[in-house]
Amino acid sequence: MPSRLDLSAGWLERGSNASAFVRAGPSYRWHINMSDQSKWFVDFGEHPTFISQSRFEGKNLGGEVFFTSHRGLGVYLGRQRKTSLLLRYQHTTYAGLNDGNPGADMLGLALSYNFGGDRMTLSADNADKK
Repeated sequence: MPSRLDLSAGWLERGSNASAFVRAGPSYRWHINMSDQSKWFVDFGEHPTFISQSRFEGKNLGGEVFFTSHRGLGVYLGRQRKTSLLLRYQHTTYAGLNDGNPGADMLGLALSYNFGGDRMTLSADNADKK
């Protein structure tokens, strides 16, 4: 099962509230037809997350250190499999380490590009050799 280290940084803003976040940790991809040649994949991971503000939108989030888990369904775009599109559900919580943490759920689209080494090219010839 291919794995990678994800590093994300961003900015959350709603009304007059704003907060920066940083998240890092392992993510895994499971190719749906059990082959590295699959165009479709399931992506999942668990990451520690730092959020700069413990109060957001009038709610006490319980601290600045959180845990984020995500699950998603994705597809590679193009034969070189360097670009992918992922529909991702994500839950961020204090994991019960503090009272009053409501957690936060997000649904989003992620477009990614692999700058690393060559990926296996999708083709009928390669699929027949497996």
